Amino acid sequence: MTPERKFNQDLWYVLQKIRQKSYYSPKKDSIPYDIYGPIPRQYISDTCPSSKEELLILEKLNSNAALKLHKSNGNEIEFIEIVQPKFDEIYDKLKKIFNPPIWKKVEPKKIIITPPLANEGELLISNLYKSAKKNQNYLESFICTEDDFDQWEEKTKVLDNLKKQKLISYETKSEAVDSYMPNGENWPIDIVNAEIKFDPTVLIKHIEKPWGEKKLMVEKLARFYLNLIRIIEAYFKNNQKIDDFLNKSYENLCEEIIILIYKNDLSPLLKFLYEKPFNSLFSAEKELRMNRIGLNDKMNSMRDFYGEIQRLLLIYDIGKEQSNEISKIENYLDEVESKGKTVEKIKPEQITTKVEIIGIPPLKFKDSKGNAPALKTSLKSVKINYNDEEPAINVGNKKVALPPYKNEHCLCREMFERKISESVDWSIIYEEMTGKESTDKENWRTVYDAMNALNKRIQEICNTSNALFTWQEKTIKRNY
Repeated sequence: MTPERKFNQDLWYVLQKIRQKSYYSPKKDSIPYDIYGPIPRQYISDTCPSSKEELLILEKLNSNAALKLHKSNGNEIEFIEIVQPKFDEIYDKLKKIFNPPIWKKVEPKKIIITPPLANEGELLISNLYKSAKKNQNYLESFICTEDDFDQWEEKTKVLDNLKKQKLISYETKSEAVDSYMPNGENWPIDIVNAEIKFDPTVLIKHIEKPWGEKKLMVEKLARFYLNLIRIIEAYFKNNQKIDDFLNKSYENLCEEIIILIYKNDLSPLLKFLYEKPFNSLFSAEKELRMNRIGLNDKMNSMRDFYGEIQRLLLIYDIGKEQSNEISKIENYLDEVESKGKTVEKIKPEQITTKVEIIGIPPLKFKDSKGNAPALKTSLKSVKINYNDEEPAINVGNKKVALPPYKNEHCLCREMFERKISESVDWSIIYEEMTGKESTDKENWRTVYDAMNALNKRIQEICNTSNALFTWQEKTIKRNY
């Protein structure tokens, strides 16, 4: 070993020792010398410096402004003060030499996309229009909780835009209201009231024309999408026949629907939810097999999307008179019931496997020995405890080992010190993982990725679909 290598190895030993002992110190950046625990004078080892070499390294770090040695009148070290950022600079440099990253194949990270808000802005404008038609001012109330704050932010953007155009004026007032949790605990919440005033004639004129045009486009979209559903249903009634006209009609409708949704900017939510049902009708059965879903599931998801279109249509349908709506509903129900179209209860023996509905034999999931898979474990029904010494999480009779002192281990240390469902900010866990406070807002990804990796491993080892940890608003809570 070269002299340079031996010195760097001894320096790395001292730096790691300082970092470790800082966790045991009452003040993290100030370590009493008795807690630091210097190497005994008679101790000699190839894995660490001698007592004299350790003191020389401490003095060198002191002269390089990475440490500050506080000494007594007798020139004895009383405590060691860590000086940042110099200490971390030297530490990180040597860490790359002695603990280089292990290169391995990494699976691409899954990106979780949050769906956009469900047309909150459009709904507010629709309500403003209806109030204007009644020649009334409008009061918008909103309960301010952390989870729903984005909805209020979206509505505020709409109000500020209308105010900027001098179409409305509004004032907000908030008041605290007592609310109670199921366990009886008092949980105060804020309610914000926005009192919106406007000239009804001016506001109606501003809204009517653009919204009338959007209504026509949404009606067209609803018609096209309903026909798309009908085409798929017609195809699966006789899926053995190659029907070129039906497939061509399917492709044309899909193109028209994409143009209506994306080019006309009808709704961010529709953009997020829409997907072409199949690449083509001729490949539909194969795609259902590959995705392991049945036709019923696919058709239900399409009907859900059609329901979102109808919800949007109700928002844009501002000119419609509502007075006779209940009479129309009653007349329609009378007609349906008179024809005997009431819904019958489905008997258990009538339920078929989803994939059998489209004429595809049901998929059989068995292991290599022909045994059926074990039932999924519910984490709620098993005992879960954490062992920091091993370290491992015991789930029933299964043990999920943790890599010692790595991110997952540090995450569990913090989470199992707290009660179930208690939210822990990501920065607290990040500090436990790295030994330093976060200076970059994007560091939350480190904690988020560790949580996801641990959840996945628990699900695989314990054969469960439950997640032990949940991420919400950059905090983590333990569910079980």
